[in-house]
Amino acid sequence: MLPEFHNLKFLIATPDDAENLSELYRKVYGRDYPAPELFTPEGMKEFLTFERSKTVTTIVLFSNEIIASGTYQISGRTVYSRGFMVSPVWQGKISAKKIIQQMCHIFGKFFSGKVDYFYGEVRTESGKIQSIIEEIGWVPVAILPRKDIFYGKRETEFLCAWYYHNPQPGSLKLTPKAAQVASEVLQRPITFIQEHYASHSNLIVPICVERKLEPYGDFHVFITLPTGGKLSASLCHKSANSEKVVINSNDFDEFYSLVVAFLKELFLLNIVYTEIFIDAREPTEQAILEGLGFNPTGFVTQWYAQNKSIPHDYVVYTLHRPSSLPDCPIQTTQRGEYLKKYVNPPIGTPIIAKSSPSEETLEVINAQQS
Repeated sequence: MLPEFHNLKFLIATPDDAENLSELYRKVYGRDYPAPELFTPEGMKEFLTFERSKTVTTIVLFSNEIIASGTYQISGRTVYSRGFMVSPVWQGKISAKKIIQQMCHIFGKFFSGKVDYFYGEVRTESGKIQSIIEEIGWVPVAILPRKDIFYGKRETEFLCAWYYHNPQPGSLKLTPKAAQVASEVLQRPITFIQEHYASHSNLIVPICVERKLEPYGDFHVFITLPTGGKLSASLCHKSANSEKVVINSNDFDEFYSLVVAFLKELFLLNIVYTEIFIDAREPTEQAILEGLGFNPTGFVTQWYAQNKSIPHDYVVYTLHRPSSLPDCPIQTTQRGEYLKKYVNPPIGTPIIAKSSPSEETLEVINAQQS
């Protein structure tokens, strides 16, 4: 019997649902997921404990069976949509559109006045989810070329956002490339500044690099300059990508030196993709990244960047390298079609073997920590 929408129950998951929910993850992802701990009841139980994960998961029940779920992670004044899934046996039999929109409605009402916006990364293998969330006001603000891995293929994602109140950008100082993508995201012309940076003789050495291995193979990289500049980043072993990059520099030479050292680490660890959010008032930093091979692929307005308590406007810069894995085709709605042109060919030497750090590399990191 196919369920009618009014017969579905929307409940907040508790640690008691860990076993059934971890089973749903295994069925949907086939163990191909960047957070493998969620495939186990123990890992899922910790994930469903709000005090530890700061996440809230909604489960959809039909006759006491979990047939779908969606997870939201709270951080300051923002909510990150970690994902939505439907059990394979129910796919095509229930309205994913109604379920997703109902979840967004429930959480939108619950967090009203407590946060400024919701955001999430949306798959581009199909335009279906994109069209569903666009109907309720979510918009694509960046494209993340080949960021993730899904069923053995590298997949491009959209960064999408939904604001309670339409944000207005502040004063912008952008390079021509950054201004172009900002103009398209904001749907109005943005002026640019012609900025240059002479990088050939300003590299600061020596550089201290520390690596901290986390459970399940992920790790953090910390880079420090003798002059005080610092960079930190989170690296995912499973997806061979890097995000949450935080750069604290005293001048542009430090900024340049930190990014160069970071790129060397990415190459050493076989990381295929990375992203950096750069202040839209810092055209020299934008120019430095562009000179090092990064491309502006999005623009976010009044955004809470990593470790920032005050929102600003940022240009989303991405860099992706060749991989031995095939690419998923990119499908978009008409609203997001313009972002496809910002997916440039990968740069650099092709990654040998798998697109993730080798076992030997992980052993080196472990040895450095012991």
